[in-house]
Amino acid sequence: RWFLTQMQELVEREEEILAHRGSELPVELLRLAKGEGFADAYLAQLLGVSEVSIRAQRTRAGIVEGWHAVPVSGVENAAYYYSSYNAPDTVPVSTNPNKVMILGGSDIAELVAARLSQKISSVKILERDKERGMILSERLPDNVIIVIGDGRNSDLLLEEGIKDYDAFLALTGNDEANVLACVVAKKFGVDRTIAEVENIEYIHLAEEMGVDSVINKKLITAGRLFKFTLSGKARLVKYMSGTDAEVLEYTVAPNSAITKGTLKDISFPKDAVIGGLIRGSESYIAIGSTRIEPYDRVVVFALPHTVKDIDRLFR
Repeated sequence: RWFLTQMQELVEREEEILAHRGSELPVELLRLAKGEGFADAYLAQLLGVSEVSIRAQRTRAGIVEGWHAVPVSGVENAAYYYSSYNAPDTVPVSTNPNKVMILGGSDIAELVAARLSQKISSVKILERDKERGMILSERLPDNVIIVIGDGRNSDLLLEEGIKDYDAFLALTGNDEANVLACVVAKKFGVDRTIAEVENIEYIHLAEEMGVDSVINKKLITAGRLFKFTLSGKARLVKYMSGTDAEVLEYTVAPNSAITKGTLKDISFPKDAVIGGLIRGSESYIAIGSTRIEPYDRVVVFALPHTVKDIDRLFR
C-alpha cells in the first residue's frame, strides 16, 4: 500500500507539471519535482521544452544535487554514494579537485574526460593503444592530456606525476587491472580512486582492497537498456540493486491482451507479479480477480527472462 501511495503522489505531481506545458515551472514546483526524483530530461518531455532550459532554470534557482554516503557494512572507510535534491552535500570535497588521471581510453573514459574538462583544469588519460590515443587527442579539448603507455606500470604512473593528482579513475576493460591500479594509486597518496568493475562478484573485493568507489555499467544502465528495447508501452523501468528483478510501470493500452480477462484467467509469467495499479485517483493491490482496464497504470515486478512475455500482454 505504501508503494502504491508513493506512485499515486508521483502521478498527481506529474499532472500538476503538465498543467504548465509549454512554459517555465514555478520555482517551488520545480524544487518539489527534483526532490521527488523527476529527471531534467523527463521534465523537459512533460513540458515540451529542452532539457537545457530545465537545467538552466534550476541552476539559476540554486536547485543543485547534494552527494551523500551510505557506509558499506563490514568494510572500513568504504561507502556507496547517491545524489539527492533534498539536502546539501554531506560528502567532503577534495581541497584540490583540479587534476584527474584516467587509466584507459575507452568510450566511457572519453565521455568522462570531456565532461571533466569543462569543470577542472587538467585531465590526463593513459592509453596503451597509439591509434586510439591519437583519436582521443583529436576529439578531446586541449586541457585533456593523452599519454601513450601502459598505466598499469607503476613506474609510468610515477613519471606522469600521479602523486600530484587528487583523483584516479581506472576505466579499462579489465576488472583486475582496474582494481589493482586503484590500489597502487591509493598507495601513492591519491585521495580518491574509482574503478570500473563489470564482474559483480568483484565489487565487494574491490571495496575491501581500499577502492573508494566502484562503477558497474550493468547496474547503471540496466534500466535504460530495458526501457529502449521494450515495445514503448513501458513508461518506467528500474533495476533493483542486489537482486535480478526489474520493476516495470506500464500505462495499459486499449485492447491489449492484459485487459481481456481477470489476472487469474490470463497466462501471466510465473516469475513475475503485478504489485498494484492506479486507476484515476485510486490505487489498488492486484489480486487474482482483478481486471486490468485501459489506461490503468500498472507496476510489475519481474525477472529479466520474463520481460518480453510481459511486454506482449501490454501491447
